[in-house]
Amino acid sequence: MESERMPRAHRFLPTLHFLFGCRFDVLIRLLWHNRRHIQARRLPQVVWLLLASLILWPFALLEELFCCLFVYPRALERDPVFVLGHWRSGTTYLHNLLCCDPALAYFDPVAAYTPSNYLLLSPVIRLVLGGGSLQSARHMDNMDYGVNSPSEEGFAVSNRMSRAFMHLLTFPQQFQEYMDYAFLDSLSPALQRKTAGVYRRLYQKVSFKNGGRRLALKSPDHTCHARWLAQEYPGAKFIHIYRNPYKVIQSTLNMIRQTMEFLPLGCSPSQEEIEDGIIDLYVRIHRTLFRDLESIPPERLVELKYEEFVKDPLSHLEQAYGQLGLEGFEKAAPRMRAHIQSQQGYQKNRFARDEKLIAKINEKAAFVFARYGYEMEDTEGGLSQ
Repeated sequence: MESERMPRAHRFLPTLHFLFGCRFDVLIRLLWHNRRHIQARRLPQVVWLLLASLILWPFALLEELFCCLFVYPRALERDPVFVLGHWRSGTTYLHNLLCCDPALAYFDPVAAYTPSNYLLLSPVIRLVLGGGSLQSARHMDNMDYGVNSPSEEGFAVSNRMSRAFMHLLTFPQQFQEYMDYAFLDSLSPALQRKTAGVYRRLYQKVSFKNGGRRLALKSPDHTCHARWLAQEYPGAKFIHIYRNPYKVIQSTLNMIRQTMEFLPLGCSPSQEEIEDGIIDLYVRIHRTLFRDLESIPPERLVELKYEEFVKDPLSHLEQAYGQLGLEGFEKAAPRMRAHIQSQQGYQKNRFARDEKLIAKINEKAAFVFARYGYEMEDTEGGLSQ
């Protein structure tokens, strides 16, 4: 059975929307570009987002001035550790374990959802987010999520750019347009440079806030441009986790269907359109990823099979630290072990078998099964030849 739907009291909490900390000029451009698609019933939410963004804007400008003087001129002391993997592949669990390492820093919800006010207003925003507005924020998978939890910097990028991948969650009828922004090599040189600059400045801010510690970063769109990251950050390390494609796509569909209840400001596509779009995105991501992984040397890359990783995560992480030349596993291990123990009662979502979905996946993603070594099912319940 699928997990229960989001409690009604939480469905339309404005602060649950990742755009509540969007910089005002970015939000104006985004809304203007999609003005014909905004639903009338979402107008109160749009007004709230505009009001929150306008109130925060003067402080955002002041923070940008501070960063231009004191933060952006500072290079990262160490290139990041990137977690690669499609949504629902175990990236969150892996990332949470890495972030137990006191030598690593990460984007928390304040950095992810209010990146332009992360340094100057962090205590105030942390108080607002910690007051209950993050409850049920990960309703799609039942995982705990609080004000100090590791978060995805893809949301921070979307709050600094009107042309960013994560906006497909807000205006899903423009799915194809926003999907393209994740694949940097398909963008114009000018937009590539702008995107690279936004990422780097965000990383500099979080590193500055955390005393120059190495960053542990996880955002599914990184899986679309691993080669670019390897070139942009020549000292970066990569941990790629993968999982059975059937499980991944079913769980991703569940996640998208639930976010469609409260994130879109525009019209939501039909269930079939969502299904086809997610499968096409899955295929495109993996074709790009498999190409990109060929260019990353083995001393910078570790690949983990989810089903094996969850059986003994600490052992796999120790091996990953050794292969990547990362120090500090001994200090991190007790905290990692404590987190593993805290998750022992975690219940995964369960889904009914969908013969039509299996047939679609088999038709389009056979190359993924072959690469990862998973067996394909047929629509009669046996194994595909």
